[in-house]
Order: sequence, then C-alpha cells, then structure tokens
Amino acid sequence: MDNKLDRETITGFQQGDPTAFQAVYRKYYVKIKMAVVDKVGSMAEAEDITAEAFKALYERHPQFDSESYIRRFLYTCVRNRVINYWKRKQLQIIRLIELGRRMNDDALQNNEFIKIEVLEALHKAIESLPEECRKVFKMLFYDGLTPAEVADILQIPIKKVYRLKAMAQKILRIKLGDDDRL
Repeated sequence: MDNKLDRETITGFQQGDPTAFQAVYRKYYVKIKMAVVDKVGSMAEAEDITAEAFKALYERHPQFDSESYIRRFLYTCVRNRVINYWKRKQLQIIRLIELGRRMNDDALQNNEFIKIEVLEALHKAIESLPEECRKVFKMLFYDGLTPAEVADILQIPIKKVYRLKAMAQKILRIKLGDDDRL
C-alpha cells in the first residue's frame, strides 16, 4: 500500500486523468484524514478538511511533477486548514465569552471585586505550577498553540506536552478547588 506512484501515474495526474487522481486519492486519503482527526478530534471535520485539500490538489494538478511534491502539498494544505479550523473555533469561543459578558454586565459590575479576586487566584495558581507545566499551559491556553506546535517549539515529544497539560490541569483543579473565592 505504501508503494510509490509510478511515473505514468504522476504524468496522468498532471494531465488531469481521473484514474491517476484516484490512485493518488486511494494512497493518501485515509492517512491524511486520520492525521487530521488527531488534530481536530472530529471525524466529520477531518473528512471536510481532507476533501478540501484533495479539491485544492486537483485544481492545481498540472503543477505536480513528483509524488513528493503531491505529498508535501497535501500535508501543507491540511496543516493550514487545521490551523484555520482552530482559529475559527477560538473566535467562536471569544464571541461566546463576549456574549456572556454582555448578558451578565449588570451582575458583573456588582461583583467586580469577586472577579478580580478570582483572576488573581487563577494567575497565582498558574504561576505556582512547576516550570515545565506552566510553560506548556501558557503556550496552549494563552498563546493558543496546538500540542504539536508546543512540542516543536520546546523540542519535546508531543506525548510529554499532553502529560504536562494534564498535570497542570490537575494541579489547578486541586488548588482552585480549595479556594473559597471561587
């Protein structure tokens, strides 16, 4: 299944041959879709993103003269679409937070001092995390980076990023759960 595409298939792909496109599709679709599922956590979203990448590939078929170029294009295309997906999700969350703020404006004005205390407690709890946990937590939640991006930046395995994130969340739950202000 990991056989390289032959020269005839690549040439056919460049010329828009549907059979050649099907060969490329069969070789890469499942691999790419499963990689996207890992990044977005939704099979439906992964299928949409993967389909968009293959559509973009097909629209540019004359440009591709090698399998490695096809593969790089697909993975780059998918990576960019996953980043855009998370940016959209982040904007949705921001909009929901803003909506909640507007709806609760009166209540928040009356309880502004509580809000300040809660934020101070949260900040203090985050700053008291072990250094690696704190660094990973801030990169994930403040900077909005993906675990893969954090792993690349810190040059650590992605599994360690997940472990440090879980550890930070557990510590914060314990610390903030004991705080009477929350």
